[in-house]
Amino acid sequence: MNVLLAILEVMDKEPSLARTWIIAVGLGAAGFLVGRRRPWFAVPFVVAVLFLGLSRLAEFQDPFVGPAVRQEAGNAHVWLSYLAVVVGLCLSLAGAVQTALRRRRGLTSA
Repeated sequence: MNVLLAILEVMDKEPSLARTWIIAVGLGAAGFLVGRRRPWFAVPFVVAVLFLGLSRLAEFQDPFVGPAVRQEAGNAHVWLSYLAVVVGLCLSLAGAVQTALRRRRGLTSA
């Protein structure tokens, strides 16, 4: 029975929390940088972070996978995954909003 449980674990098939943070914050930072140049350039990065967030949400809301993830990794894993997506979105949007506000006030030449 223990061998069967070892084979059927969920967390060895899920992306790690570190990987989720690296991808979300990396996409967010890239969106921030390109959004500072042109606000519309941040849109693909926002979409990519949203896709990441929706894929994680779908896994956590699955009636079989979600409870298994919570049992093996705890609720902190779920909340920190959501937090990584929110940080990535905020970074991407911050660059675009900052540039849009600066242009509106006439603080940049481009």
